[in-house]
Order: sequence, then C-alpha cells, then structure tokens
Amino acid sequence: MNNPTHSFLYILLFCLLFTACDISPKSPNNSTTQSPNHPSTQSLNPSILDSLFLIRPQQVGNIKSGQRVADIEVAAPFKKEKHQEIANMEGEEIAFDYTLIKEGNEKLVQLEWQSGHIIDMYIFSEKYRTEKEIGVGSTLQELVDAYPTNHQLWYTYVSSDHPVIKQEMVVFETSELTGIQFLINNKGYSKGKKIPIDTDQTILQINDFDPQTKVWMVRVY
Repeated sequence: MNNPTHSFLYILLFCLLFTACDISPKSPNNSTTQSPNHPSTQSLNPSILDSLFLIRPQQVGNIKSGQRVADIEVAAPFKKEKHQEIANMEGEEIAFDYTLIKEGNEKLVQLEWQSGHIIDMYIFSEKYRTEKEIGVGSTLQELVDAYPTNHQLWYTYVSSDHPVIKQEMVVFETSELTGIQFLINNKGYSKGKKIPIDTDQTILQINDFDPQTKVWMVRVY
C-alpha cells in the first residue's frame, strides 16, 4: 500500500505546479480596455484630451489655428462631425465648411475651415478654460478680475448673418490673449434697452454692463 503521507505530498505538488502555470504574465491583448483618460492611451492617441481642454492664443486643447482638419484625432467618447452650411451674408450666399467636436449630443467646439485648414474655432462648452479659469459661463466681473489691464469691450452688428454667431455681439478682448474673443450676453447692457451704434464696431465701457453678465461663447482664431 502507498503511504498516505506520500500521496498527500504528490497531490499538493501537482496543485502547486498547476497554479504556477496559470499565473504566468498575460499578453497585453488580454488586458482590459483602458479609459480614454488613461495616460498611456493619450500618448498613443493624441486628442483634445491631451491639453485638458485648455484655451490658449490661437489654440484649443491641442487643436491649432491653421492646422489641417484631417490631422485631428479625437479619442472616444468624443467624435468629429463634418458639415457644410450655406449662409446669406450681406446678400451673398457663402458656403461654410465646419467640423464639430462632440461628446454624445453635446457640442463642444466648432472648427470652421477653408481648403482643409482651420481658420476659426467656436467654443460652446464650459469645460474649456484659459489658464486663469475663464471660459463659457464666466462673468464679466471674473473677466475683468482675471485680465484687469489692456482689455477692451466692443459691440458689432455685422455678426448677425454669421452662421455660428447669428446675432449682434459684445466682445471682451485682452492683449494677454491674442486671437481670443469672449462673447458676452447682449442683454447685460444696463444703460438702456438698446446699445447705441456709432459704427460697425462701437467701443463700450465695462460699467455699461451688469458685472454678472456671462460669456456665452468663446471665439479662437
């Protein structure tokens, strides 16, 4: 008869060998899918995630003015949609080619382009901010606090026919951020029912507006 102790040792040794084979390193192809926010995923797939939705002069995230639209990569859950719109501007029909960057059904950024190269970017989402945390949803007071000098506030009606803006606009600009315009709500004007028009670009005063008037769009060009 076999010694019971020896039999137990043989069984234990077999179990240990089987377990050792099972825990050998797995192929990367068997690993779970990484989140788009994972650092290694971002390094392999350059996207608007790389720059943490930062607004810079002539740049949104890692998308730059003048860049080829075809070169822009967007990682899931974001997506690109190509569109064309015919707009009637001052009696002339003009074709606008643009690409939307979306997250689900939410429009984040609209890229207007000509000959395949970006000429204008319009930001709709509050997720995009300057280094001083200013973006869509910021108040006029926050704009002034962040950029207290070398700024200007002005009004124009020529944007009414523009297919993105579609209204008269009030623009806050600062020399600290070349090529960036913060469009604030026209209804914040506190000196009367209508903004007085001198020319197609009328200079305004900051105190002509309610300080809580908000930015509703940011243009980067």
